[in-house]
Amino acid sequence: MKRKCRLTGTRRWTALAVALGAMALAPVTLGAEQRRASVTVPPQNPGTATAKCKSGQVALAAGFGVSQFAPNSNGGPIARLVSMPAGKDGVATTGFNFNNSDSGTLNSYAYCGKRKRPPKVVSSDLEVDANSVGSVVAKCPQGSRAIAGGFGTGQFIITLVSKRSGNRGWKVAGFNIGDLSSGQSGTLTSYAYCKSPGPKLVTKAQDKTVSTGLKTTNVKCPHGGKAVSGGFDGNINTSGSQLNAAGALTSKRYAHASGWTTEAISAGAPNEATITTYEYCRR
Repeated sequence: MKRKCRLTGTRRWTALAVALGAMALAPVTLGAEQRRASVTVPPQNPGTATAKCKSGQVALAAGFGVSQFAPNSNGGPIARLVSMPAGKDGVATTGFNFNNSDSGTLNSYAYCGKRKRPPKVVSSDLEVDANSVGSVVAKCPQGSRAIAGGFGTGQFIITLVSKRSGNRGWKVAGFNIGDLSSGQSGTLTSYAYCKSPGPKLVTKAQDKTVSTGLKTTNVKCPHGGKAVSGGFDGNINTSGSQLNAAGALTSKRYAHASGWTTEAISAGAPNEATITTYEYCRR
């Protein structure tokens, strides 16, 4: 079922696309080895980096990062449009460099481990109307748990939420910046990494307010626990014709897999927005 909130009388949200940049999710699985791939993206061009696990390993979770971003740069950062599985042993990260003059670096992270049975990846799609917000949940089969997730988007959709939804689901929400008059709908896809029976997870979350510049949030699992996965919520807020949200430009593991770090900006700077960083921990 489609869930949307239409905004009327608004300008096109090109500025939102530039500001939100690399929306993402960066889950990390217990004991996983990090593999990274990087690509230099020229100004006003797309780019894709695919991180691959070593032979005999499978991808258990994904992460991303955007380098060389300055809040006042000429035209904005690289906007990460996709964070999705690339087969059983990889993670693909795709973005567009909105900067008018400078190249930027896009990083893709795969968190890999030796597993006889890789996680089962399930997905769910949603068609989001132009100038609307939509959300979709990918749900794992009965008897399994969602341990991580990811998302894919159409050309005009900016992903604002990517997080667990109960024990079996992964929720993704986004805004379609397309022109309402031309009917530029787009597809938003949620991916869930499912394990049976899967570990019982403890959620650790932290809010941070952003207005101008880039804010970093570091979250650590309690009692020496390890991060299994992580996510984010840009806290979408509509007020009249104004859409406010925060977006993560970097989200990946740190502190030897016990912590989660997110760098975020406000979509409507200097207006304030709230970014919530989620870390799902296993003791």
